[in-house]
Amino acid sequence: MVILPFENIGGQQVGWDFILDKIKSVLVEKGYAVISGDEIEPYLLEDRIRDTSNVSQEFISKIGKLTGAAYVLVGMIDIVVVSEENPQFGLSARVLSAEDSSILWADYLGSTGDSTKMILGLGNIKSLKKLITKVVKKVFASIPSAGKAFLRRSFLHRLSFARFFPNVDYYYSSDFLKKVKNFKIAVLPFENLSERRGAGKVLRDIFLVSLFKYSTFEVIDSGRVKNAIVKYKVWPYGGVDIEGLQKVKAALDADAVIVGVVEDYNEGLRKRGVTSSPEISVYARMIDTKDGKIIWTSEDSAKGEDTQIVLDFGVIKSAVELAKHITRKMVFSMR
Repeated sequence: MVILPFENIGGQQVGWDFILDKIKSVLVEKGYAVISGDEIEPYLLEDRIRDTSNVSQEFISKIGKLTGAAYVLVGMIDIVVVSEENPQFGLSARVLSAEDSSILWADYLGSTGDSTKMILGLGNIKSLKKLITKVVKKVFASIPSAGKAFLRRSFLHRLSFARFFPNVDYYYSSDFLKKVKNFKIAVLPFENLSERRGAGKVLRDIFLVSLFKYSTFEVIDSGRVKNAIVKYKVWPYGGVDIEGLQKVKAALDADAVIVGVVEDYNEGLRKRGVTSSPEISVYARMIDTKDGKIIWTSEDSAKGEDTQIVLDFGVIKSAVELAKHITRKMVFSMR
């Protein structure tokens, strides 16, 4: 398996080599031969690859042939907070087939140092490296051992409690979408109206993983989507005209596209009023590429304390986890 460097839009710098070593450790333990670092750097330089989280199908196929790898791992570091008291870390990752760039596996996780804090502060993690190790182990635990088939979703995913009780602020899902089968979707870049730089990328990436994990649709990898909209000059913000939709359909064989807007993305690093928990607001809609009709739309806003049970229990302290919570609900509302 080839591991490409994860794009860091987490807000602060963190050593990629340390994260890579932790990822490699998990994969090697599962029986994979790993190709990374200096072994793949020449290929990235030759093709002038900068955005390693969104790589074209041509490059994925090329690196697979040159290295003999069957899979390519890509990902994004969504948040990094270096703190001696309460560090934060979150990432998302996808395994792509080197043959056709299809998504075989995807997962995500965010955590804060005090997410596992128990009574009297026991269990609180104050070391960023320990937190990274914990997050990496949990994220990649679901990758099957080498030689075993990649299963798109587990039985527990299909029975998720939230699936039957979508409580987003607003949603509409057409009868057509509830009946359709073998539907292929391209998630376009999300527009960012928040103050947090890179929030559009974070929400789009997390939404894509939620769509892959919790729906029955075929999700086109973001690398192929980026290559198509750049090549055919399709502007993804503020709505896509019918000509742009037809170009995306022709390039990707996509039945629909999803466009989105991040209206608010506060990671809870600075207090707003009396709270310092994360706050996110996002709006998305699905458009049929054949006729431009909106076949699904959803909007949701949430704060970390919205899930509070008692005291600190149930509070979502990581913005990545809050984004997961919101996007899962949005995906469940499609059916």
